[in-house]
This record gives sequence, structure tokens and C-alpha cells, in this order.
Amino acid sequence: MLILFTSGAAISIDATNHFKFQNSIYVGNLQQQNTIAGVLKITEIEKFKFLIDLDGRITRYEDEAINVSVVTKIPNAGKPEIILIKVESGGISCPAKYFIVDVTVKNHPIATNNFGNCSDNPMIYTRGLDIEISFPPYKEMASYQYKYISKLKRLMMSADPSRKSDIGASLYTIMQKYILDPTS
Repeated sequence: MLILFTSGAAISIDATNHFKFQNSIYVGNLQQQNTIAGVLKITEIEKFKFLIDLDGRITRYEDEAINVSVVTKIPNAGKPEIILIKVESGGISCPAKYFIVDVTVKNHPIATNNFGNCSDNPMIYTRGLDIEISFPPYKEMASYQYKYISKLKRLMMSADPSRKSDIGASLYTIMQKYILDPTS
């Protein structure tokens, strides 16, 4: 068992990644979303620190965020299987990143790494259980398109090569390495 201590609470985590709050003083924003695999919760456990779990099984921990919220879900009606989540930093240099939680595999939620080009107003398209997110150019960043293919459990990325800045090209290389395989 692992115990994490934050200034407001102690969180114990067992070998199966289930957690319990111990001596919790601060629990802020709480959002819940029923899914086919159980209840997905986004809990602010301390100021600017969020825990995302599916029925007590930790899916993601985000720190340095002013808000974490569900942007869209597939299917939109009933209990979703794919959930797009937005992580807002509150800053102007990179106001938002996103990640996807896929609960189609029973007892094994899959969360992608954070992705995006910092734009907080992407276009979102869905087809079946697949989702495509198109980010417009943001500051020095190129426009980026991400497509999550549920059947393959893979997030794929493409960028507008006509607008690669040095920063964008570096981030593009880093993102290609870490974003494409959420299981790595």
C-alpha cells in the first residue's frame, strides 16, 4: 500500500490502484459521470490538484490545474464509453490540454497522455466510438489534429507542416514519441 500526503489529505492506494481519502480536510470541485464501466469521478483533492478515478480506481492525477472537466462523451446519451477531458491551467501561455479516458475494456480504463497545442477551442467530431479533435493554430504552435481510434486504443496526431515553428517542431517530436501510445 502506498500513501500519498498532500497538505489537505492523505490518500492510500492499494496494489490494484484503488484509493481512499484519509483525514481529508479539503475536497473541492467534484464531478461525476456514469459510464458503462462505473462512475468516473473528477475530484479536486487540494487546490489545483485533481484526481480522476473510475469506481475508486485511479485513472489520472493532475496537478497545477484550475479546472478539470468532461468536454464530451461517446455516446452522448446513456452511459458513455469514451470521455474527452479538458485540463485548464488558468495561464495564457498554455490555457488547456486534453486527454481521453476509454472505459470499453472492463476493469481496465485507458487514459491517454495529455495532448493538444494549448488552444482551448478545438473542433470535436465523433463517429461511432472514434473521436477527432482539431486544434487551430495557437500563438507559435501549428494547427494539430488528433484522432482516437477506440478499436485500436490509439491516439494518432498530425500537424500542419506549413506552420511549424521551432517550438512547434520540438513539441511535435516530443508529442509523437509520448502521445501515440497511451500504454507506454
